[in-house]
Amino acid sequence: MLRPLCILRHEPATDTHTRIECLIRPVSGSGSDWVFLCAICLDGELPERVSVQGPFPCSLSARFILEQVVDGLLGQGMRIDEGISRWSAHLLQQSTPQPAAPAPVREPLFWYA
Repeated sequence: MLRPLCILRHEPATDTHTRIECLIRPVSGSGSDWVFLCAICLDGELPERVSVQGPFPCSLSARFILEQVVDGLLGQGMRIDEGISRWSAHLLQQSTPQPAAPAPVREPLFWYA
């Protein structure tokens, strides 16, 4: 399994840390499609948002997006955190297709005799 990339930013005014975890992974049931997932929240809390982008036709395309996002975040003063991922389950749950709800059964408006 691929390991998420963790990025932190310290907010000195409030003495808080913003945590972002990014991950690329293959789409379940797809031959070659990949997705990019990103979760963000204050460090020590559960993610407020999980964003999913894709599908991308191959892992190289998804990795390119990941690298562009990380470069942008590092340019804004964030740093890579070498610690363990805390939200892997949330990210993986977001990328797993959920079964579609069955269509409601509708009664006909009138009957033919």
